[in-house]
Amino acid sequence: MSDAVRRNETWTEPTRNLPLRFGSHPGRLAVTVALLITGGIALQFASAYTLGLLFWGVVGSAAAWIVVPARGWRRAVALGPGVFGVASLLAGAASGALIGLTLAAWLLVRERRAVTYVLVSVPVAVAVTLAQFFPDYGWGFVVAPILGATVVGCAWAARSLTAAAARRDSAFAQPDASRSPLK
Repeated sequence: MSDAVRRNETWTEPTRNLPLRFGSHPGRLAVTVALLITGGIALQFASAYTLGLLFWGVVGSAAAWIVVPARGWRRAVALGPGVFGVASLLAGAASGALIGLTLAAWLLVRERRAVTYVLVSVPVAVAVTLAQFFPDYGWGFVVAPILGATVVGCAWAARSLTAAAARRDSAFAQPDASRSPLK
């Protein structure tokens, strides 16, 4: 295997090597994702008649931002916008554009590159479009999964862009001697 290929395989998540006070990186990340999903679902089913779901949805979403493996200040900054972005869907598709806050919070805690924040505009655009077709609150069962899938897709795209940029930077920083024009 060439050195260039070996270097391309060495990219790891920026938060992977953080010293954690409890748990492991994969375990905490799995708990975070589970709490974000269940908290978001609970919030979407909340109403004046199911205030318990509202409470547990907010608690679950907030707990996810506290548990996510990241630097402390990033978790603290992401907590408010992350929960507010998901909770804003309670008002219907018209406020769905605020889900971009949740994606921005995720990009912050996962330490994605600045260029990936352009992806925040994708769920915002999707939410604005959905609000035209599903303006009523009752369409949340359609709007929320579409916006959720959009946010997840953008988060994966941001990860891929960050990894590709890091590999490219690594290749430029340490040129492969076998490709030298002086050989």
